[in-house]
This record gives sequence, C-alpha cells and structure tokens, in this order.
Amino acid sequence: MYSRLISLLWASLFAGSLLLSGCRAEPTPYSGQAAGLNHKFYVGNITDHAFINSDFGLYWNQIAPDSEGRWSTTEPMRDNHYWTPLDRTYSFAKQNGLLFLQYALFNGNTHSSWLASLANPDLALEAEEWIQTYCARYPGTDLLEVVSEALPGHQPSVEASRAFGKNWIQQVYQLARRHCPNSVLIFSDYNVLQGETAEFIALAKPLVAAGLIDGIGVEAHNVEALSAVEIQNALDRLWNELQVPIYITAYDVALVDDNKQLEVFQRQFPVFYQHPHVKGITLYGYEYGKTWVTGSGLVMPDGSLRPAMSWLMDYIEKNPR
Repeated sequence: MYSRLISLLWASLFAGSLLLSGCRAEPTPYSGQAAGLNHKFYVGNITDHAFINSDFGLYWNQIAPDSEGRWSTTEPMRDNHYWTPLDRTYSFAKQNGLLFLQYALFNGNTHSSWLASLANPDLALEAEEWIQTYCARYPGTDLLEVVSEALPGHQPSVEASRAFGKNWIQQVYQLARRHCPNSVLIFSDYNVLQGETAEFIALAKPLVAAGLIDGIGVEAHNVEALSAVEIQNALDRLWNELQVPIYITAYDVALVDDNKQLEVFQRQFPVFYQHPHVKGITLYGYEYGKTWVTGSGLVMPDGSLRPAMSWLMDYIEKNPR
C-alpha cells in the first residue's frame, strides 16, 4: 500500500533521508512567495507535541506545529525565548517540501502569564514584537493563522484586545501583513460549520473588505454528526458571502468504533476535498492514543492503518486534485 501512497500527494516528499522524531535542525533560509495560495489541494497533519513521527511523510504533504508554536511556549518569560522545537518543525517542512501552517499567533488560550502585568502601551509593543520576531525567524511560513477563536464566548485574545482596543483584530492583521508579507493570512474559528456561521461571517467581513486576510480557517472538531449536505451548505455560504479561500485548519473524527469512523470519513471528507474553494485540510493528529481527543487516531502504534485511513489513502489516489 505504501508504494501507492507516495505516488500522488506524497510523491514529492522524502526524496532523501527522513528527519526522525527529536532531531535538531536549524531554520532554513527562505526567499520567494508563499506557496499557500498556489498549491494543489493539500492533506496535512500536526506534530505530536513537538515531535515528528518518522512515518509522517508517508501520509501528509503539509505540517503544522502543535503546542511548540504558541507564544506562551516560545516566550515563557519576557525576552527569554525557546525556539528549538519550532525550529525543528519549520526546518522539517522546508527541507522536505511540505507546506507549513503556523497556528494562532493570538488566541486567548495561548498567552504567557507575564503579559498580564504589563500596561497597555507595553503590551502593544510586546504584541508587535511577537509578530515581528516570529516573521523574521520563519519568513517561509506558507499559511499563517494570525487570530483564532475570536468569536464572543470562544477564546479571543485578551492581551491583543487590551493592547489595541476595539479594533484589535484589524490592527493585529495589519501588523502581520507588514511583517509577514509572503504568508497567506488566515482568520479561523470553531463551530463555523454547525451553528455560528453567520456570526463568523460578520466578524470576518471587515477583514475581507480591508484586504487584511487571504483566507478563512475552519476548525472542524466535533462535527461527526453533520451530514454532507450541511457541510456543503456551510462551505457554500462562507464562499458566497466572503469570497476568500477556505482552509480546514483542524479536522478529526473522534470515534473508537472503526466502522463508525470510516462512515463519517466517507460522508464528510469528499465534501471538503471536492469543494472548489477549499484549498486544503489539516487533520489534527493521526497516531492512535496520542491525539487531542480520544478515538481520532488513524494509525495504530504498530503502524497498521485503521479502516478510515486506508479508505482516505485510496480515495485521494483515485481522486487527484
């Protein structure tokens, strides 16, 4: 089966040796435009708490850092940075031809405690310094999720809103556009497919109108019950009202029953994959027992594939984009 997997989306990966889990690597210099708007459809995944499994390139052609990409992880104390895990993931992407997606520069659940003591002007300086430092170190970031989960009742960034006031989202994206000019800037949230579509569109529209974002991100957790029609209608509405590319930035099917997980993948994945305005999908973990939610893993510890994973590989092979 593996020989077939590498033939399509995976054909460009791992022509040389693999970077094994835990290997150290320095950031790779980057020049040129981000590939995020011009690539073919990608199917990617995330790291396993800063480690990259040796079989990653057998399945995925895009990678996103997990917790190693958070502001709180990279700067746990003021001006005291810890870049090694994120360096490793970024270098892995660049050395192996994978698209690189950076999750949420600003999210209410990913801040450092030391920020709380700062006065608002100092907080604004630190927020811009975070953007500028990140963009200078990782200029080849293809897809940059600048703000996530900003809907009321979700997890908007308290620090950014305190630093920049009412229009904090727009100001953050202006800074990201200035410092990361080669990246595709994405605005993401959850529950976008199942109940808060209108609210998300209302929040995103000013960003689109101002030319501050290049795409929207859909965090597709807890969507197992959605029908193909419901997903199709939500995606169509997002495109019709916003007219920017759609990225499924996190998708998982958390079912321990193999047959039920397979059924959900067969029902939902083709809708994402075949939609003309969805540019790619990032699954949120794949090694069974090590994913964010129980039952969402696709590859067992012994390397065997769950039925949904076998189906996914065959589906992509038979339906190249």
